[in-house]
Amino acid sequence: MPPTLTLRQTLLYSCTSIGINLINTAVSTWLLYYYAPPPNTSAVQYLSVTVVGFLLAIGRVWNAIIDPFIGHWSDNTQSQWGRRKPFLVLGSLMTLGALCYCSGRL
Repeated sequence: MPPTLTLRQTLLYSCTSIGINLINTAVSTWLLYYYAPPPNTSAVQYLSVTVVGFLLAIGRVWNAIIDPFIGHWSDNTQSQWGRRKPFLVLGSLMTLGALCYCSGRL
């Protein structure tokens, strides 16, 4: 039986996701504000709050469905770089490409 993690180790492992969760929350909040601003502002409302909430929820549900499959895939990957590095490299390149495209540099 593998040894259990101490409370300190568990907290340190969980702290690694703080950054990505903060970014995700900030982006979701700004998307909601951009597409469905409060009624007391003079900003244009592109979608209703319900539609924006539904679209954001679809993303979360899709993530909950696909994450176990991606985890299984990465756990069983055998390459000369190891199990995780191919995913990290490919994901980094895709993120860089998306950022360059969105900023107009590509």
